[in-house]
Amino acid sequence: GKSNLLGFLCHCSEIVIASPSRGRSIGLAPILVDLNNLPDNDPSTFYRVVLRSLYEARAQLAAVEQSLPTAVQELYRKVEGRTDPFLSQSALREVLGSFKENGARLVLVMDPFDQFCQTAATQVLDTLRGLRDSFKATLSYIVGLRQELAYLRDPVELGELYEILDTHVCRVGPMECEDARWVISQVEDGMGCSFTDEQAGQLIDLTGGYPALLRTASLWLAQASPMPDAAAWKEQLLARPAMQSRLEEMWQGLTGEEQAALSVLCTALSSPSEQERQKSIAQVEGKHRRALDRLQARRLCDETNAGWRIFPLFAAFVAGVERISGGRIWLDAYTDRFFQGDKELTPRGGCAAAGQIRLL
Repeated sequence: GKSNLLGFLCHCSEIVIASPSRGRSIGLAPILVDLNNLPDNDPSTFYRVVLRSLYEARAQLAAVEQSLPTAVQELYRKVEGRTDPFLSQSALREVLGSFKENGARLVLVMDPFDQFCQTAATQVLDTLRGLRDSFKATLSYIVGLRQELAYLRDPVELGELYEILDTHVCRVGPMECEDARWVISQVEDGMGCSFTDEQAGQLIDLTGGYPALLRTASLWLAQASPMPDAAAWKEQLLARPAMQSRLEEMWQGLTGEEQAALSVLCTALSSPSEQERQKSIAQVEGKHRRALDRLQARRLCDETNAGWRIFPLFAAFVAGVERISGGRIWLDAYTDRFFQGDKELTPRGGCAAAGQIRLL
């Protein structure tokens, strides 16, 4: 969902922002920097990949300011084959200077940012901070993440970059019903088939309305011959490698605390006894309230008037996970006890005082 959303933003030619102080529109160029195409993590390669992204978006830049494509092309060709980081960095700064001179704003949309953030050289991360400091009114960043930034790299190590990137966080969750039905209609058109309203509704319910899951499930149903009984859909979808892969991606995008909270909530919800179920859910809420709040923000679980609910395909996947990720070490603020995922940590010597536990 997030990559599709970011791609849409980068190719929406109507995007402009109003300047409240001057009462005019500012040319805004959101440029996608696909970090999957980063052949190396050294500074020179990073600068040139950014320049290449700008070069490939020349038509988009022309809509912002006609002189920008020529400037970008000349500077990119000038350093395309150079490995000296000073040259490529200087070229990138010249491009930013051109944006500044023309009163335009550049938004570098970097996706996926997770692995890049974990493995990038400190010099590269410092460059991102430095460029933003030098061109505050000209340069902005949007990054695509599966986990919160603090779980990928020490915020202290990220320094000011963490403050810049963690200012505004938008969580991409499932689609609304109308948009979900549009995704289904695209599959119907492509496959030359048609689903009933009831079938479409069941597809949305099983997948929670998440676009990647919904498209996978819709393609499966369009190709199924004969069409299986509705009661067997969940089991058959879970057996498909494409669905398992996408559910695994969602699971791996969670923190250890979130995985632990979902796992115990799933176990509590499956209790056959209503009394035991309510007791277990109350314990889960008391221990994992903050993780549950984060999961609700992503709509991976919902607290409704009828109680907690995890959409069926993900609930079945979570129930089958044999090992919960250890995750990062976290402190329960209510009990002053440390956990890694769902496992309580006891310091050597048996002392449970929080002040005597050193986190490395």
